[in-house]
Amino acid sequence: MSLAPFGVVSAAGVCFSVVALAAALPVKEITGVSPSEGSVEGGTILTVTGNFFDQTDSPALVLVGGQTCEILNITNSAITCRMPAKQNTFRTIFPGGRGLKLEAWDASNNRFDDAVRFNESTPGYQGATWLDMASYTWQRNYPQRCITRLSGFLIPPETDSYKLGLNAYYYWNYALYINKTGSTDDRNNASGIYGYPANLYQDVQLQKGEGYYFELYFEEYYYYYSGSYDVRLTSSKTTYTDQQTPEAVNEEQLLQISSTVVPEIQMITLENWTATINYTYEVQAITVTNPCVDLCQLPWYSLIYNGESTVPLSSEATEGEVQDALNALWSIKPDAVSVTRAYIDHVYMYNVTFISQRGE
Repeated sequence: MSLAPFGVVSAAGVCFSVVALAAALPVKEITGVSPSEGSVEGGTILTVTGNFFDQTDSPALVLVGGQTCEILNITNSAITCRMPAKQNTFRTIFPGGRGLKLEAWDASNNRFDDAVRFNESTPGYQGATWLDMASYTWQRNYPQRCITRLSGFLIPPETDSYKLGLNAYYYWNYALYINKTGSTDDRNNASGIYGYPANLYQDVQLQKGEGYYFELYFEEYYYYYSGSYDVRLTSSKTTYTDQQTPEAVNEEQLLQISSTVVPEIQMITLENWTATINYTYEVQAITVTNPCVDLCQLPWYSLIYNGESTVPLSSEATEGEVQDALNALWSIKPDAVSVTRAYIDHVYMYNVTFISQRGE
């Protein structure tokens, strides 16, 4: 793994930076994982499909919830494994290909000694961005001190005693922790180098393929100078030569994501129904006031049911006329209605009974 400077981004009034990682990565392609769920007791056979699944460089490794899935078979395009049982507790983050996370807080009202407990709710939080490099130079053109945290995972390519190094300039305080258990909470197992800006190296024993979590904290020393830091991990074991160094380039993958919306179908079964059930039909009342006291042209109207209108009806329509008009609507069929009418002082009152056993 090679860690080298990539670039610089600055913005007035905002604590923000970009770093990049240069690493030689194998080209693997994953196209699917099935099934999507399994037993919490373990034993489910998981299939990972894709391309270029070989064990030329190292044995295949599949993790489910951070636990090893027992490899059963591997081909160039598929890996099958047996899933482990569910853990009692789950880690919240795992090693992956997203990169390193950089966060920043305004240092005006925050203490560096409290930085390990900072989160998104801490006053002065400036936001976060995902990076791909552990070397950075910060261009300063505005008076604002910041406390930054760079965090991520490291997976050593070989078991060896590594030198973990830190070069830092124009920072007042800094701290670098690497956790040997891979947990984000277990700080008792963290090795740290911290203090005044300097060039420091520390020996750490790392195991091949294990995920080691690290956090890097900085508090700026000057307002207007360009602070920089460079984290290095070196090992005496390597199969690469100086001539192969230019071949260590960033891998770029294009991910195409699609989804299909499938309507949900539900089946409802009604049980314990008997033939002696007495149905209660729905009854709706319609009141029509006839404004004609003496001879005049009668007004007409239509009834609307589920958006469908009846034929025009006279304000003195009989119950039979109203009933026939409603039963002619396709929105009522195959059910039917019955209508009764009462007349009181120029007001016709119709009771419409819906003859249906379908319920509402």
